[in-house]
Amino acid sequence: MSLYMERLTMVEIRFAKLEEANKIMEFIKNHWNKNHVFAYNKEALDFQYLDKYNQRYNIVLGLEDNIIQSILGFTLLSQYDDKLEANKDLWFGIWKSIKPTFGLVLIKFLLETLTPKSIGNAGLSEYGIKYYKLFLYDKIEPLKHFYIKNDKKNIFYMADFANSPSICNLKNINFTYKILNAEEFIKSNIKFNFIPYKSKKYFINRYYNNPFYKYQFLGIFEKSTLKCIFVTREVKILQAKCIRIVDFIGNFTENIYSLFQEFLIQNDYEYIDFLCYINDFSKITNMGFIEKNKEVITNYFEPFIKENQDIYFAYKCNNKNYAFFKGDSDQDRINKL
Repeated sequence: MSLYMERLTMVEIRFAKLEEANKIMEFIKNHWNKNHVFAYNKEALDFQYLDKYNQRYNIVLGLEDNIIQSILGFTLLSQYDDKLEANKDLWFGIWKSIKPTFGLVLIKFLLETLTPKSIGNAGLSEYGIKYYKLFLYDKIEPLKHFYIKNDKKNIFYMADFANSPSICNLKNINFTYKILNAEEFIKSNIKFNFIPYKSKKYFINRYYNNPFYKYQFLGIFEKSTLKCIFVTREVKILQAKCIRIVDFIGNFTENIYSLFQEFLIQNDYEYIDFLCYINDFSKITNMGFIEKNKEVITNYFEPFIKENQDIYFAYKCNNKNYAFFKGDSDQDRINKL
């Protein structure tokens, strides 16, 4: 018994300290993937997990003899706006344990310490899916994938629309679009209408101030009233390019398919796509988006793999207005530099 008790004293579960970045990067390099961006780029690690407000990395460590045996990354929305601290919403991120017994212990520590109001995650492994089913999460399924292709194009490099349905959509002359700068966004009266709640400061720090990707805020106006904003990111592969929606702010509109056609044609995009979960997908199809079925639209561009991949997602939240978008958690972080 004394030997067993002595062994327990050598185990420590806690949040990562600011000075432990190199140890975390070394663990990822040795036990996850030597080419993982977090294994060699501290700026990428900092943008995803550095919590200046709490003066720590939002990574739970499992240590034995002061050596990292397990890590669990998580993202708090308050990392991008400290006024969101009270909301206690988080997304899980990187999760790796070289000692299987440590894996669930880290989650238990995190949930008991922070008592979050909502938990979400995407990009689940087979093991992750089993975990979320075991602990009865509210939803465990692939994120829905929607798109609008450029009707003026006949040849597509980045996708395969051979099985795409024909769309007949009347032009709605009341709608226009505009790329908004940061000042225009801040001055607007647009609001985020889902859980977990995101403030304007969140959007500024998460997207406008992103050091790796350039995001645009595509504003949709009905006459002179800003109805909604699609946060987008352009992706280029050789001479082809598409545009991806990573977040959404405001109210859903109806019948803006022709408006998106103007946008796609003007910018020579092959398509625009929208990977997400909301509680009523008809709001997305009513805008003019098509739910992917037999079409081929990739989710992986770094490196580019032209095939369909399901991105499994899970959440636990008492509020049924929970939503998950491509930019949430670590689903739109830089993969290579």
